[in-house]
Amino acid sequence: MWKWTKRIGLGLIFLIAALLLSGAAYQFISTKIDENAYPPPGKLVDVGGYRLHINCSGEGGPTVVFDAGMGCNSLDWDLVQPEVAKFARVCSYDRAGNGWSDESPLERTSQNIVDELHTLLKNSGEKGPYILVGHSFGGPNVRLYASKYPEEVSGMVLVDSSHEDQLQEMTDWPQGFFEKLLTHPNVAPFWASIGVFRIINHLPTSKENYKAFSPNIQQIYLATMSTTKFIRTVSQEKEKFEQSLKQLKNAGGRLNNKPLIVITAGKSLSSEDTGYPKEFTDKLANLWEAHQKDLVTKSTKGKRIIAEHSGHMIPHEQPEIIIEAIREIVGK
Repeated sequence: MWKWTKRIGLGLIFLIAALLLSGAAYQFISTKIDENAYPPPGKLVDVGGYRLHINCSGEGGPTVVFDAGMGCNSLDWDLVQPEVAKFARVCSYDRAGNGWSDESPLERTSQNIVDELHTLLKNSGEKGPYILVGHSFGGPNVRLYASKYPEEVSGMVLVDSSHEDQLQEMTDWPQGFFEKLLTHPNVAPFWASIGVFRIINHLPTSKENYKAFSPNIQQIYLATMSTTKFIRTVSQEKEKFEQSLKQLKNAGGRLNNKPLIVITAGKSLSSEDTGYPKEFTDKLANLWEAHQKDLVTKSTKGKRIIAEHSGHMIPHEQPEIIIEAIREIVGK
């Protein structure tokens, strides 16, 4: 009996080892294939021993600069940038570790992200002043940029932006065991390294999130979302999110009398869509609404627009609202 138990145990160990090695090989080879198939659409610029990707188009000032949400990259502006480029100079970029950008040796806090963006714009030759456009986590980043470099910012568009107080007031976010196991900062990079996230990203339910894009952009987007460096970076940004919001709160993040347009999603999260308790989603919706109203007060020239037909991913669902908001601020 002992011999059979030992053989079964050894067999299981070898099977697990074989699966892990196969997964690692699948992830490595697939990443290399994607890197060759999908070169960066913009250029890679050195910012101090590592490179960030920036993609600029159009002419005329002030230059519009996009910062995407957490877990997103420069491709999220694919439905916005070409239209804005018809009337202004516009740049989308990938934060370190996202999209085509190298990983950074610095912590993934908003302060470091802002400094890297400042260096990127300078080294790439893109002149200010800038109109900054931030979606979700990109919102705190661009507001912190405006606090640190006020002379470089002429206006701002916040797209369903995060708020500095949101974690203090929403501490009971429900998460199941398997969700925690899959997304924990110390574990998620391991799953990525053996291809788990790559497999998840190519499931039909995951692809539904990118249906607004052309088939070609969908393929490129999925490739950039499946790298180990991307999952590692998202985990690090998530881990430092509270610190990033504290940095913004300490800086103030105000625009004074510069034009500001706050675009808010018209569709809030529901318990039916998320599986979260209705009490939680109602509380979240009320807090988000209060925070969006408060964002308008960050400028004496603040204005709010509701994207009636969009959830959080307004750049995918109603890009025309962002385009017109930028056009309005460029006109000022």
